[in-house]
Formats: sequence, C-alpha cells, structure tokens
Amino acid sequence: MNAYDTLRLGLNRAMAVAQAMGGMVHLGPLGSSGLYLAVESTVEGPATQRWEEVDRLSPQVPAYAVRTNAPAWTAPTSPEVAACLPGVPSGAGLLSVPVPVPVPGSDEPLGVLSVFTRTPEEPALHQQLTAVAGWIADCLCDSPGPPQPEDAGRPADCDTADLPVGFWGWDFGTGRVIWDDAALGILGIDAKGFDGQIRTWRRLVHPQDLPQLLAQADEAIRARTPYQAEFRVRQPDVGMRRVEVRGQASSADDGSGPRLAGIVRDITWGHPAKGPAEQALRPVRYGFLAVDRSWRIIFANPEAERLLAPSRQLPGQVLWDAVGDLMPSGVRYSGGMVAESSPRRRTGGRSALVLTSIRKAVEELIAERGSDAVTIPMVAERAGVNHSSIYRRWGDARTMINDLATYRLDPDRGLPDTGDLRADLTTWTQELISHYSVPVNAALLRGGAAAAGEDESDCLRDRRTEAAGFAARPGSTFTGDQVIDLLVAPIIYRAIFLPWTLPEADARTYVDELCDRST
Repeated sequence: MNAYDTLRLGLNRAMAVAQAMGGMVHLGPLGSSGLYLAVESTVEGPATQRWEEVDRLSPQVPAYAVRTNAPAWTAPTSPEVAACLPGVPSGAGLLSVPVPVPVPGSDEPLGVLSVFTRTPEEPALHQQLTAVAGWIADCLCDSPGPPQPEDAGRPADCDTADLPVGFWGWDFGTGRVIWDDAALGILGIDAKGFDGQIRTWRRLVHPQDLPQLLAQADEAIRARTPYQAEFRVRQPDVGMRRVEVRGQASSADDGSGPRLAGIVRDITWGHPAKGPAEQALRPVRYGFLAVDRSWRIIFANPEAERLLAPSRQLPGQVLWDAVGDLMPSGVRYSGGMVAESSPRRRTGGRSALVLTSIRKAVEELIAERGSDAVTIPMVAERAGVNHSSIYRRWGDARTMINDLATYRLDPDRGLPDTGDLRADLTTWTQELISHYSVPVNAALLRGGAAAAGEDESDCLRDRRTEAAGFAARPGSTFTGDQVIDLLVAPIIYRAIFLPWTLPEADARTYVDELCDRST
C-alpha cells in the first residue's frame, strides 16, 4: 500500500472512530516551517486552499498539536477561534493528534491527523486517534513509491543517466524552493511566474505522490541519508510527466533549518522497464556537485564522490578545501571569495564558433526584450545550438548573462602601457566610454548587473583587477578603489541610468580629477 492509500485509509478510520464529518492529514519534514496538506475528506473549495499549508507557529490546532506533540482540540466558541477553523462544519470543532515518527529518539512528529467532530474532548477518543496516527506512521515506513506507468511502448533499455538534468533545492526552514532554468523546464514552470514557494511546487505534484515525497524527505533529513524519489507532475499542456529527484540533506548556513538539494530529471519516456529496487541501486553515470554561495558543497552524487574523494564524504566541505585539484592555476580562495590572479584561457575552434553564436543571440535578445525576459531555451533557439550545451557551461540564464556581459572588454586584452600613466588612464577611460556608448553593450551591462544581484558582477570584478593594475604602476598616487570611484563609477552610472549622456562624458576630465584628489 503506497503512502497516499495509507493516509486515506487512516483518515477514514479516524473519522469512523470519532464519528467525524470530515478530516485531513498534514505532513511536514523535520524542521520545516510549514505542515503540508497530504490528504483530506469533505474539505472543499476555498477551505482546501486555507489548509494547504499550516504555519508551525500559527495558533491553528494542527500546528499546536505538532508543537506540543500532544492531542489538541478547539471549538468555534468565538469569532477569533472560528477564523482558525476555515471549512469546519457549523457547530463542529477540530481535534488534532500528532503523527509520530517510528524512529527511537525522534521527538518532533512527522505530521498531524485532524478530524472535524462535535464530540467533546475525551481522553478515550484521544487514545483511539493516537493509535490510528501510530498505525499511519508504521505503514509509511513500508510504503512503496508512486505507481509505475503502464507504457508498453517505452524502450526497455533506456538509460536515465542520459536524460536532461536540472538542479533543485528545498529550504524547509524558510519554506522556499530553488530550481535552476533546466529544472523549471523539466517541471514545466514559467521561470518569470515562479514565486519560489513550496506550495506552488506542491500544487504541481500528483496528489497521490505527495505523501511519499514528504515522508521520504523527512527520513532523509532525520537520518542525513541520500534522498531519492519519483513523482508525477501535472502539466496543463502536455499532461502528466514523471520526474526523478536525487539529493542530499544538509543544514542552512544561517541556521534557519534543514534543506535538501540535488538533481532532477524528466524520466517520462526514459524510465527503464526494471524493478524499483534495481532502479534505485543503479548509479547515475555522471558526477554532479552543487555548492552554495560560499562554495560549500551541499550535494554530491555517488559518482562525484567516487571520482573526486573516494575516501570521504563531500557534502558540508568547502569545494576548494575538499578537492584542491579543482582550483585552476593562478586562482586563490579566501573567505568565500574566489579571486583570479592570472589570465583566463579562452576556447577555440568549434567551441569559439558556438560561443560567438550564443553571445550574438544574448545581445539581440537583451536588446529586444530586456535581460529579465531572456531564457536559456530562447537563446539556444536563436543561436541554433542545443540548450544542453548552454546549461553545461553556465547552469542558468543569470550566470550566462553575467558572464557574457564582460566579453567585449576582455580582461585578457592588453591595457595601455606607454610609460605615461596619466595618458594610459585617459586611453583606458575613453575605451570604457566608447564601449558603453554602444547600446547593446550598455544593455549587456545592465543585464549582467541584474543577474549578479547582491553579488559582485564579472564586469566589476574585471574592472577592479584593471584598476588595481594601474594603481600598482610606478608614479601612482592613487588606490584601485579610487580609480573605481572616480573613473569607472561615473561611466557605469551613465550607462545604466543615463545612456544617452555617455557621449558627453570626458575621459580627460575624469582622470584629472583622480590625479588632483590623490596628490
């Protein structure tokens, strides 16, 4: 019996015991900020949406039962209390009992069983419903995954390791999910309309698969074991799709709660005709790593660990500490930042032609639609390349735009060096003015800045490196920061906010002000 059938049968038994008029079961992985509706009975319309997600810290009865790990009851004795009981039949109260975790030493419940009843608070009824909740927990341990698709036309020897891969992350402490462009494409989600909320993702999941997903997530978080699950996604245009997720549990850097992160694949047509056990043991062929903003590894599949660190686990370690050989020559790591001290190598041959096509497509699309509207599939179609090539190189549209925003001012190009520092600075400054006076270059700059968000953009990083080089030359009386503040910043401001005024900018005036202030 799968998890959905277990919860449905358990809820029916609870309603019979309590002579209830309806009920529901919520599940919430350990440390999650919410409890998520898994099954319900006679809860319809707007009331269903009100109960879709219950904040663990709210005054609602299911949340209180979970927080206290004990049965809780309330009746609509006042308008304030009634407001916490959306959809409850008139005159009925709500009785909730926690669903335990059948693991010794685990105090926080897996979820909560609730029934709508007029029966007063009675210890005997609490005991009966607690027994039903315990039966649910025991059955969930043995529940199989979602039903296998009956598709006789599916190739029996198809290898899911060759299917498109996306990255996902669930931060249960904040109630947010992260999907890169590839993952959003697999799930059929519009990147512009996605709000990052777990409830939005939850509505896409087939209701019969959600309970098992949540129960397996809870198990992975509690035991810190790898997470693997399959579920069906409802898509209006293409019907039902089947996806596989694999991940690893970790803790958020800010202590907000647990999270899962890993890969997702569309296996609708590639699901092999093999038994579930054999499929679960079959490894992914490619090594895959995911890191957070501080370069700490939050997911590594078994193949990545075998290739990079066969004697120890990678998740939780800083990438450059765990696998020092990955650090390119001339690059150093310090306090979460990676700095490059030697020129970056550029690809040639066919790779250069593909990159040129992608750059041209990005420029055109940003000029036509703005950076926010540009997606990787859109760029791939315009450039005439496979979208997987773009995903492999950049991962998502934001990273791609941020990287490509700098290529026309290649940091590998030679900087002016005539021996006259003031003249060299003037030439360099004029180069920046001329570059950003071209509309497409200014558009790329704006797109790169937007893509970088709170992080330092590649453009600014390159300009800092060049500014520091000028500041280190003989005869300099200024710092690299002063070069950025007095030469680069005014030009960038014009390029982003007042691009039509760039032709009025005078390089010699900017350089004179820098030299006068620093003497």
